[in-house]
Amino acid sequence: MKKIICWLFVLALTYFGVYLAKINPSWIDDFYLPYIYANLNRLLFFSFNHFDFSVGDILYALVILLLIRKIVLITKTKRKIFIRLATLALQFVAIFYLWFNLSWGLCNYRTPLHAKLNIPTQYTLADLQNETQRLIGLVNQLQQEVSTDGQTIEIDSDLEKFSSLAYDGYQNMREKIQFPVKNISRVKPSLYSKANTKMGFGGYFNPFTHENQVNTEVPAISLCVTTAHEIAHQLGYASESEANFLGYMALLHQDNLSFQYAANLYALRYCLREIFRNDYENADFYFSQINEGTKKDIQLVDEFWQSNKNITSDWSKQFYGQFLKLNNQKEGMRSYHQFVNLLIGYHQKKI
Repeated sequence: MKKIICWLFVLALTYFGVYLAKINPSWIDDFYLPYIYANLNRLLFFSFNHFDFSVGDILYALVILLLIRKIVLITKTKRKIFIRLATLALQFVAIFYLWFNLSWGLCNYRTPLHAKLNIPTQYTLADLQNETQRLIGLVNQLQQEVSTDGQTIEIDSDLEKFSSLAYDGYQNMREKIQFPVKNISRVKPSLYSKANTKMGFGGYFNPFTHENQVNTEVPAISLCVTTAHEIAHQLGYASESEANFLGYMALLHQDNLSFQYAANLYALRYCLREIFRNDYENADFYFSQINEGTKKDIQLVDEFWQSNKNITSDWSKQFYGQFLKLNNQKEGMRSYHQFVNLLIGYHQKKI
């Protein structure tokens, strides 16, 4: 019972610390990010970045195996099984909650990016329509410059190149946007790409090792932006909408037109989803203005996810949506779509 009380105390103390962070975002901006997070990231970068594989993926598997082994041993003893299992569960939750927040989770409570950049986040239907129209024109133009009309854009699935381009993009953004870390880990292929495909995820950032992993089965036209998205998480931006926006920005001004196209196509797909959601009767009108090559690229990505959609992906997204809500992203999975708010606000203000 003493162990249960001890771990309850750790859990309560961590919760109280997170609560204080939530109501004092300046603490995160002025103390946690530049001192704790930046130094911890430097340590983890030099510890794990030189490995070609994801150390975090292996650690996840080891932790699960150790938990299973511990549960089996407890059930075999047949003594105080319930109390010992409850203690184990509480210990795991307390350690996970403490280390998750200390190593990265507190980034969820920083001052929002839109406030830092002073850009509006509310938009009207007319704003959405105008932004969608702007992106259609730009994407059509880029597609015709890169490829003949009717053909998809060919991008080699090269994680090293994607990482390098994203790194350069973020370096160019440092004058406008503050990033607490200087050491950006290279993006690694997930050891669980097939599982991620079935769960509907294109990539993830490991908050415990600060490694960036992507699902290598995802079409390259989308994977290059996902790579930049995951790096944004390592840079201290936990919000999915902000990571989407920063990933888009990192590739937007590349010299390579194919990656400019990929970034704008990524933004267009999100705007089209919002058009279908808020202006359904006119959705076909917008889609009809997209040239055939771009339609094929959109179809390529959509068919990839649709062909792998299953009950596992539905459950996974419901679970992750709840996880986001618990971490100050109140819209859950809809948080990804708030990228459109930042996108429209940015182009209205033109930072």
